[in-house]
Amino acid sequence: MQLFQKNSRRIKSLFLIFLTNFFKILISIGVTFLLPRTFTLNDYGFYKLYILFAVYLGLFNFGLVDGIYLLYGGKRFEDLDKTTFRSYFKFLLLIIFIFFTIIVILSLLFLDYNLSVISFFLALNLVSINITGFFQVLSQAISRFNEYSIRTLITSLFTFFVVLIMYFGSISNYYLYLLFITIVNFTVTIWYIYTYRDLIFGRSVRFINSIKLSFKVLFSGIPLLLSNLSTLLLVNIDKQFVLIYFNISDFAIYSFSYSMLSIITAVISAGGIIIYPSLKTAPLNYSSSYYSKINKLVISLILILLIVYFPLSIIIPYFLPSYETSIPIVRIALPGLIFMSSIQIVKHNFYKLYNLNFKYLITSIIVLLLNIILIISAIQIFGSLISISISFLVGLSFWYIITEIQMSKIQNIDWFKNLILIITGVIGYYYTTNLNNVFYGGIIYVSFLIVLLLVSYHKEITIVRKF
Repeated sequence: MQLFQKNSRRIKSLFLIFLTNFFKILISIGVTFLLPRTFTLNDYGFYKLYILFAVYLGLFNFGLVDGIYLLYGGKRFEDLDKTTFRSYFKFLLLIIFIFFTIIVILSLLFLDYNLSVISFFLALNLVSINITGFFQVLSQAISRFNEYSIRTLITSLFTFFVVLIMYFGSISNYYLYLLFITIVNFTVTIWYIYTYRDLIFGRSVRFINSIKLSFKVLFSGIPLLLSNLSTLLLVNIDKQFVLIYFNISDFAIYSFSYSMLSIITAVISAGGIIIYPSLKTAPLNYSSSYYSKINKLVISLILILLIVYFPLSIIIPYFLPSYETSIPIVRIALPGLIFMSSIQIVKHNFYKLYNLNFKYLITSIIVLLLNIILIISAIQIFGSLISISISFLVGLSFWYIITEIQMSKIQNIDWFKNLILIITGVIGYYYTTNLNNVFYGGIIYVSFLIVLLLVSYHKEITIVRKF
């Protein structure tokens, strides 16, 4: 009965997460298309430059938040020691204050105007993102998914409201947008602080003891922190080289192309939020038996979502003619979501489950170096944005294969079937997207995908039909 109640709660949480992310995805689509219409190409490039570096801000807790996630995953709020968590929070504030000060001073002394503005907003959001991240990770670890989902949805709604004001008010200054987003982020931070006020305010241990306690958790989280850092570097390395070798307009085009991918990633990552806490509380043999099934489901969902290319190839030239050159990049890049989603949403959670964060880190570093070689070679030989996108896709495929082989050895599973599914689906995607008629291409891909998934899931369908 207790197991049924737990499963029922997880199903409700999963449903709320997906419902929240459904609305979030609609909002993200609106933001993705309205912002380029609002800003000039260069201003959009500077905004995407802010986003490129903002993804690293959550790492400035230096493993404290990651350690909390690993140590407290699967526990209940009632089990948390308030005195200990007050120590963690004080230590986090100390780290944030130090790096906020450093970034502000450096931005004022050494950078030009645009980069100084971007750095200043990065420093401000370093504060909000890390404090909010502290509470978000805690809420995920103790399975308070409803709390996380509601705040995520409200943040997205506020952001969309800001974009609408700027679009219809013809406000094209990206500085103002960063200011509005910063206000939204701090609003959510204050909300989290109020929600967890009993946990973080009150009597705590002496400051010296707080540092000792926090360092213990911090060191336990460093392997996961470095794993997350390597993942972020891997999925953003192509953009960083575009920023170095190309001008800000080219960077805007390339970044816009990958904005399309981030929308799809948001859909799939919704389920990934509850994977680790659920796996942590389940028996190990039960968890490992579901790896292939979860991975196959993620692959299948991405193959379905690749359909988005066909309407995008029609909408972008009409609605955003300045970004028409992004379409070939979007076409090449989209299948990379299969590899990224499988690794980030499925595999990384299983590496954490088996306490193999160091193994994941070493693998990611090797693939990162390979990716750097591939991208630099593409730039030197071809010198085009499309060649960078192709080389990045090749690097992602190597990352997938290496991690899949490692998972198969750990869990003694057959990984080749999922690889066949990927290869077949991607070949079908590239063939149909290469057809001159987008409408017919879309129909053929959908038909092909239905047949492919029916064949791939024939055992599951047979079992269901027996009932």
